[in-house]
Amino acid sequence: MPWATTAEGSAVAAPADYKAALEAAGFTIAGERDRRDFALDFFECMRAAAASAKGPPPLCLHIVMSDTAPVKLKNMIDNIAAGRIAPVEIVADKSG
Repeated sequence: MPWATTAEGSAVAAPADYKAALEAAGFTIAGERDRRDFALDFFECMRAAAASAKGPPPLCLHIVMSDTAPVKLKNMIDNIAAGRIAPVEIVADKSG
């Protein structure tokens, strides 16, 4: 995944695990939304913008990920497209 250089540095859980952790911490799950299509559209726009640019933008993921950013991002996009990982938005509320 984009944040990991090795498999040992990557940890992704199922949405149910994140929801259980939120609930255990006192949150109420208010909603959940599959963001797969949004993510794929976003990365396609990012790819198109990068293809027409004269180098990377001054502030972007390459600053955090260094020279490995293109490979890491490609791996993430490929995994989203193949359904191996799924960007999910979880909205939680914690009253008072």
